[in-house]
Amino acid sequence: MDGFARRLKECREKKKSANPRWTQRYVAEKIGMARTTYTAYENGTKMPPPDTINNIAILLDVSNDYLMGRTDISDSYHHLSDLSREHFTYLPVVAEIACGIPIFTEEDILEYFPAEKTLLKGGDYVWLQAKGNSMINAGIRDGSKVLIRLQPVVENGEIAAVCIDDTNATLKKIYVSEEDVTLVSENPNYNDQVYGKERVTIKGKAVYVGSAL
Repeated sequence: MDGFARRLKECREKKKSANPRWTQRYVAEKIGMARTTYTAYENGTKMPPPDTINNIAILLDVSNDYLMGRTDISDSYHHLSDLSREHFTYLPVVAEIACGIPIFTEEDILEYFPAEKTLLKGGDYVWLQAKGNSMINAGIRDGSKVLIRLQPVVENGEIAAVCIDDTNATLKKIYVSEEDVTLVSENPNYNDQVYGKERVTIKGKAVYVGSAL
């Protein structure tokens, strides 16, 4: 938590050095929280939930991974053109992953978005644009880009892109038993969904949550 707090403060103060409006109160108001709550994040006495981390990263124009200490590259992906392509590769962003073989044409691709090469551990990857807020507590909100490793099997408890009855893929935490597949949302407003295994096709594993469009 200390590393997150330190980087959070450094990022805000860097903004403040260029524009004095970037106070703790200003950031708190932009995120939609009390100043005391945000101050606790910078002091390291409280850790924000994943969706709040995502919102803060977008506001401060840095990556989630930088705030969490998973990378030392602070630049937001929105300004990747200034960074070395040695560390990044561009992958297609799609609005959906259809059931069947995931072959994407130019008509399917919304844009190309950079992925840090350290996230790619072999296999094929694509960015999936999330729809809705059923996974918001996992930091996935409406419009988020989610890096998907295309694969037919995932471990129980992992977030996966899955097709139900040959429809377009949805993102859910998945649990597979001998007969059923349970899809669990990361939002208390959504109920778990249980399907027979024959109705569910796993398309890939979510490995990273990027920014919202």
